[in-house]
Amino acid sequence: MSHDDRFNPYTDNGGTTMAIAGDGFVVIGSDTRASEGYGILSRHAPKTYKVTDKAMIAMAGMRVDATHLHQKLSLEAKNFKYQNGEQITVDELARLMSVNLYYRRFFPWYTFNIVAGLDQNNQAKLYAYDAVGCIGSYQYTAAGSGESLGIGILDQELMPIVTRKATSEITVDKAVDLMKKAYFAIAEREIYTGDTLQYYIIDSTGMHEHKYELRKD
Repeated sequence: MSHDDRFNPYTDNGGTTMAIAGDGFVVIGSDTRASEGYGILSRHAPKTYKVTDKAMIAMAGMRVDATHLHQKLSLEAKNFKYQNGEQITVDELARLMSVNLYYRRFFPWYTFNIVAGLDQNNQAKLYAYDAVGCIGSYQYTAAGSGESLGIGILDQELMPIVTRKATSEITVDKAVDLMKKAYFAIAEREIYTGDTLQYYIIDSTGMHEHKYELRKD
């Protein structure tokens, strides 16, 4: 049996997720393309998922695993509210994601995960993970097939600001414009990212959905 004939339980359906945190807001988004090999399976497959009124997750990678993980986290978040009489916070959701990923460390979910939202004091929180649940807190991040391109663009614009600890300079408009710029560049160079950028602005007034069209080929 050749190496190519062996059973592989994983499929990478591509796509890129991204999030940028500022003072009192988070912008989180993904493209809507789902691919396999050189074929496009869907042009309407966003990778951002609402969990609470103040927290979202974004997951690129294998779509069926992302759907399963989202359903599991949503159910556990509802159970938390039922048992405690209050909504799960973004920090608690981030830890819950970490625990779930670590629990599956011997047969990991094939997802690249971001958790973002506002805490009880409307402070922005943004977390990213490795495959087995190791968690890190960031000002901005990207994941998925366009991660290396996206991080390069974000680093160029935001790393000097973060280094100077001048995060107040990251406004909503700046974050949105930068995300659009990054996705436009990624879609021009990476075939698994495209069609539409669907992004959400999470702030003290709620969750606001927006779209930005990308190339379709």
